[in-house]
Amino acid sequence: MPNKVRIYPVDDEERSLKAFASVSINGTFAINSIRLYAGENGLFIQMPQEKLRYSGEYSDIIFSITAEARKQLNDDVINTYLAVLQFNSMTDDEKMNFISEYEIGSAVGRQPTDTEKAVYEMILNEDSPDDNGEMCSYTNVQLRLFEGKESLRAIGQFTLNDTYVVKNVRVMESAEKNLYVSMPCRQDRYGEYHDYAYPVTAEERKNLEHAVIGKYRILADAITKGMPISKVGGDKNNRRLFSNLNNLFAEKIIAELEERNIEYGARIEDTTSIAVRIDDIPIFKSIFSSLKENKGDD
Repeated sequence: MPNKVRIYPVDDEERSLKAFASVSINGTFAINSIRLYAGENGLFIQMPQEKLRYSGEYSDIIFSITAEARKQLNDDVINTYLAVLQFNSMTDDEKMNFISEYEIGSAVGRQPTDTEKAVYEMILNEDSPDDNGEMCSYTNVQLRLFEGKESLRAIGQFTLNDTYVVKNVRVMESAEKNLYVSMPCRQDRYGEYHDYAYPVTAEERKNLEHAVIGKYRILADAITKGMPISKVGGDKNNRRLFSNLNNLFAEKIIAELEERNIEYGARIEDTTSIAVRIDDIPIFKSIFSSLKENKGDD
């Protein structure tokens, strides 16, 4: 399904940055701050990015997970940009003819192309009535819990419509103890914040918060044993997480770890996740294998 695109050209022919674009998904979710560049091999888009604190490299905050979706988005942005350039190069009479032909064509049932529709709506600065599409789906919600971080309760990502991954999504708690979802954003030179992606309608925001906050509540209500997983080994490079363990089997592993005074952290939900220090992985695997063999003997 084509994306609905709005183009904001950059008025400087010397720059490789040619335009900014925003994209509407289902008419209920928006992705902003997409950049369109001119390179040696032609026009290409760049998704919103963040600068990684430790490496200094840049990473996409929002990205498509299939080659088909990447090509569709790239083509939609480029085609709309070229159509806008063509319209802007018209004389006033030619522009009026374009608008008249579009409106007459629509009145007699001629189906405009997606690019024509996008250009027309940008001219009039309005959206077509058929933009209110189906609600989006939010799957594969992954969150990392935070404690003692003022209003921040969790940070993570989700997959939008099985097509786009949206990172840097935060679960926040207000002064009134109400949970809400904060979307990835940037701060401009005036101190104002602008979301890179966000639900357009109140209904879509409720849909998003149901998925993200629902996942947060599951994680927050999970039973934990040992120390917090995030503390095992001191940092993530010094620990290994073993996930999706059967809860009853994991209880026996935990008992063995405690008996041997091995540092660990465990989170028990539908399955159990256990983290141990890198140096203790051989001990963990030995316990695992031994219990597995004994289970086979039972």
